[in-house]
Amino acid sequence: MQLLGQRFIAAKNIVRYLNVSNNMLGDEGAEEMAQLIASSPESLTKLNISANDITDKGGAALAHALGKNNNLIIVNFSENTFGPKTIDALSEPIRNAKVLKMLDVRKCLPTTELKQQIMSISNENPGIRVDTGVSDEDIFGEMMGKITEHMQKILEDEEKGRNKKKKKKD
Repeated sequence: MQLLGQRFIAAKNIVRYLNVSNNMLGDEGAEEMAQLIASSPESLTKLNISANDITDKGGAALAHALGKNNNLIIVNFSENTFGPKTIDALSEPIRNAKVLKMLDVRKCLPTTELKQQIMSISNENPGIRVDTGVSDEDIFGEMMGKITEHMQKILEDEEKGRNKKKKKKD
């Protein structure tokens, strides 16, 4: 992988779309790809690095590199496993994106909180679309489930309180 990145950076090329999905790059490969992304090859406008067993460490490296890239329009990070470090690192490239128009992070974020966080960041820049794979209906449904759980707990606590009062009277 390192040799590919070095040759890609060094060569005058017209590669517009690079697809390295499903190559088990892991974090080490992600860090090497980050060097390529940060070098901002002029012709490269679309990158697919999905399904590569990349974790939060490699995701953060890719995100930092994305902030240095001035040519990528579409980036697919889907089906990796990112966490809070990656979300923090993606905030700057998302907020300041001028060229980047589409960022795919479907099946990357294990919690609703992380999905909501990145969606909130993306709402600050109407020029970019960040696809988390979550619809507003999904979020609404999950929120309603939590509200229902909370209300059920309140009702149970009230019932316990009434039973205690009833026992004291008896």
